[in-house]
Parts: sequence; structure tokens; C-alpha cells
Amino acid sequence: MLGLLLRQQAARSAGTLLAWLQQRPEQLRFDVLQQVMESAAHGGSYATANMWMLSCECLVTMKKELSAAFIAAQPGCNAAALAAATLQQLEQSGLLSSMHASLVPLMQVIRQQWSSTSLPATPYYALFDIVRCLMSVVNNSLHYARVLVPAALQHTAVQATRQLLQQLQACGVLLPDAATATSSSGSNSSNSNSSSSSSSPYVAYVHVQLTAAANAFVVESCLQQQQLPADVALQVQLLLADQAVQEVMLQPLAACVALLHHQQQRQRQQQSTGGLIRMLYIPAYYEDMLLPGGQS
Repeated sequence: MLGLLLRQQAARSAGTLLAWLQQRPEQLRFDVLQQVMESAAHGGSYATANMWMLSCECLVTMKKELSAAFIAAQPGCNAAALAAATLQQLEQSGLLSSMHASLVPLMQVIRQQWSSTSLPATPYYALFDIVRCLMSVVNNSLHYARVLVPAALQHTAVQATRQLLQQLQACGVLLPDAATATSSSGSNSSNSNSSSSSSSPYVAYVHVQLTAAANAFVVESCLQQQQLPADVALQVQLLLADQAVQEVMLQPLAACVALLHHQQQRQRQQQSTGGLIRMLYIPAYYEDMLLPGGQS
């Protein structure tokens, strides 16, 4: 199926439409789309935002098909060739090289125009899905199809990834207020347990950060194999050394450490009050390592 879509230039078409719509994000009118979705009405004034959302879904669907092709190979299906073709079409569309410039403006517009805490599908998830889609295609292309990707395209892909991750770091402060996100997550999860959109925008953001970590692992592995052209290897080194990129990848780790510390404190309180739950042994907390707050 993906091969047929790529022969029809589907990735290039969806990417071109997204790149064009994102040139003036304030005109997407997510507020009108929200009103239409909440009232189940029909109208044409939300067409641009709807086209943007549908184009996002199109790219995400193709990305899932590509991932499935690597997981379970089908007869006559060359997953590496599909990855290389998808990457090439995304580059030709202009989306790969322009997404970093659109990311923060889109986040700002979504924050201003979208306030719903009950709708299961929001622009936040769609935007982060685009970012994950681009990074996933780059990962698959460099890891499995590097010999099929021209050196110039490898250079463009790594450079675009670095620029995208630099801007991703600035998106955290533009997420909706924690109380709003929690309310949205709770109401959505009660309505649908199967949809990924039942998670809060914060969870979607963490998923992007984890994809970024996977991307860093792939490009670092390619660098260690010493099979990259010199200019591509330089771009990989710049990506791995970039402070903003490192912060994007370290934030989930810091959050996990804080959660472990919080869980340990809860278990200590339960134990001190006669609780029956046994304390979870966490080696890092018993080997003279500092905890958050400077305690050892």
C-alpha cells in the first residue's frame, strides 16, 4: 500500500500542503475548527485548519505503514527503498527543511486559538505527530537505507533534524497550563481508552523527546561506523554536541528521577505509618548518590 501511495507522490503532496499552510499559521483558525467540532456543525470557514489536520493524519499513516514494513516484511516489499523514497519526497515538498521554522509559531497560534479540554483530537497532538513522523523517517532512512540515500540528502536530513530539535526545546513552555492539560486528559480518557489522543499534550511532548533520543542513538551509531560522508559526519557531531538537543533528551530522564524520588518518599511515609507496602529498592538512592534537593 505504501509503495502505491509513494508512486502517486502522496508524501510529497501532503508535505507540500503542510509547508504551504504553515507559512501563515495565524490563518489556520483553530478556534473556528474547535467551535465546529464542539457543535458538530458543518461549514467552510475552518477548511484550512481541517486540511492541516488531515494532512498530518496522512503523513502519520504513511509513517506507520513504513514502520510496519520494517517490523514484518511483506513479499515483494523493499522497506529500505520505501524509507528512502519517503525521505526524498518529504525533502522535495519543502516540509523537511521548513518545519523547524514553523514549529514555535504554530505552537503559539495553537495556544492562542485552541482552548478545548474535552475534544479527543487537538492540534497539539497533530503538530507533535508531524515532528515524530519526520524524525522517524530520518531514523529509518539512515539506519536501514543509508546506501540508497544520496549524501546531499543525508546532509539535509541531519541538519534539518538538528534545527528541529533546537526549536522543540522552546515548545515546552508553550504547552497548555498543567491544570488544563490534566483536565483534558481525564475527560478524554473517560471517553476513549483506545485513542492515543486521550493523553495530555505533555505526554505527546514526552513521546517526541523519546523519539529524539532514538534519533540521536541512530545518528551516533552511524557516526561510530565511520561510513558517513565527511560533511554528514560533521552535521552529526554538531547535532550531538548541541546544548538544546541534549536538553530535549535529558528532560525525560530528569522527570523519571523526580518521579522515582517522589515514589520513594511516599513509600517511606507509608512504612512509617504502618503501611504494608514494602519500599522499592532503588540502588542509586543507596550508594551515596545525591537526590533532587541535594540529599544523599
